Amino acid sequence: MKQKTYTMTKNIFSAIISVTLITLVLNSCKKPEVDTETQSATDNAICEAEFTALMPNTTSKAITTKGISGIKMASTALPWIYTDSIPGSQWVWPRRVWIDFDKDATGNPTSGFLDVDGRLRKGRLSMVVDTAWVTAKNATMTIDSLVNYSVNGVKYWAKFVSFAKSGTSYTTVVENGKCETSTWWLQWSGTRTFTYVNKGQTNEEVHVTGSATGVNKNGLGYTANISSPIIKSTSCTYISSGTIDITPSGKDTRTIDYSVDASGKHNNACDKSVALTIKGNTFIFNID
Repeated sequence: MKQKTYTMTKNIFSAIISVTLITLVLNSCKKPEVDTETQSATDNAICEAEFTALMPNTTSKAITTKGISGIKMASTALPWIYTDSIPGSQWVWPRRVWIDFDKDATGNPTSGFLDVDGRLRKGRLSMVVDTAWVTAKNATMTIDSLVNYSVNGVKYWAKFVSFAKSGTSYTTVVENGKCETSTWWLQWSGTRTFTYVNKGQTNEEVHVTGSATGVNKNGLGYTANISSPIIKSTSCTYISSGTIDITPSGKDTRTIDYSVDASGKHNNACDKSVALTIKGNTFIFNID
């Protein structure tokens, strides 16, 4: 079940990235009077994809560490993970977990860790876990240290990244996030909540809600809000419904709508058609 949760989350934001990158073609094919600013949408996807992936990625590793889940041992396929109780804690919880992507499971130095999502992660992160993640109905993990943390050459840092589990819902909060390379930098803060419906059944769905703010590569601020829940079912390869509104400072809102079919009709079909609307101009695209 944990692997399914990770895969569904990964697929959702892979689809979002595909749409935002596809919008770049508008710059070369539309009339000058049409607003074709797509940098904000593209840059939002860069930061959001990794900060959101941190939740399933780190929790899946932490819960296999002895003393965190209370039921499993660490795997030799993981990077170097170690844990200890917080100094001064009266009980065994909370506990601090370190994940070092520059070492293998035995503690030997490596050139990074090729993760299950195909991305090369480097650096180290540290987080505090308040209780046994697997067995507790409500639990919280907070990453409060990202040291030289990078993914495929892009560095990520944040004041903190927290994950809260409440029943079948998981919420990620990122405060003062930054994504950068040697030639550009981005800012991103946001909240995303993943709610699982019919969990463990053949018709399982994940509903994603939340909002974000950021600054793109050109220094332009923007907001990115999920105006209707993004819905992904295990029985469908594609996102079937939901809308995201991205509003660059001083510009009109551009909306990504997953509920349309190839003809533009809103029927929540299980297909790869997506609508992008900018200033009243709507374009239908396919995502793979």
